Amino acid sequence: MLKKTRPLIETEKKIYMQDFVLAPDEKILIVFKGKNPFKMVETMKFNIKRIYQVPGKDIKTLHFKWDNTAQVRDFFAKWIITPKKDKWTKAWIPFIIQGTVDSKTNLGDFTFIMFPWITTIYTYANSLQKALWWLYNRYFYYEQRRNYIEEERKLAFQFRDAIIEQMGMKRRIYNEDRELF
Repeated sequence: MLKKTRPLIETEKKIYMQDFVLAPDEKILIVFKGKNPFKMVETMKFNIKRIYQVPGKDIKTLHFKWDNTAQVRDFFAKWIITPKKDKWTKAWIPFIIQGTVDSKTNLGDFTFIMFPWITTIYTYANSLQKALWWLYNRYFYYEQRRNYIEEERKLAFQFRDAIIEQMGMKRRIYNEDRELF
C-alpha cells in the first residue's frame, strides 16, 4: 500500500527589497542609425564578459529572433545576467536590442535598452525575526546596499560608453558627468 504524503507547508516568509540602479532614469537607451548595426549583437557577449567580469555560462540568452525573409531584416535579442553580491543580494541586468539591417547595403538601425536593478531577500519565520531583519537592514546593511547600487551604476555607464565607442557614435554630456566639472 502506498503511503500518502502531506504537502509541504512553507513556514518561512520573505522580505523583498528592490532598487533600480539608474534611478531616477531607470534605463539606458541608445538609438543608432548607420553602418553594420548587427555588429552590436555579435559582440554583446564579449562586452558583457569584459565589463561585468562574468563567465560566459552566466550570460543567459532569453530571446534571439532574426527575420531572414526580406531584404530589410529585423532582429531582436535579449540577454540577462544575475551576479550574486552576497548571501541576500543579487543584481539583475537585462540587455535588449531590436533593429533592422538592409542585406544589400548593410545599413540599418537598432535600439538598445538596459535597466539594471538589485534585489535583497531576507527570510524570516516569525514577527520578532522580521523586526530584527528590518533593524539589521537599516543600521548595518543599508550602506552596503548603497555601495552595490553605486557599483552597478558605474558598470552600467561603463557599458554604455563601450557601446557608443564601438559603434563610432559621438559621446554626449550626460547627467552623471556633472561630477567632472
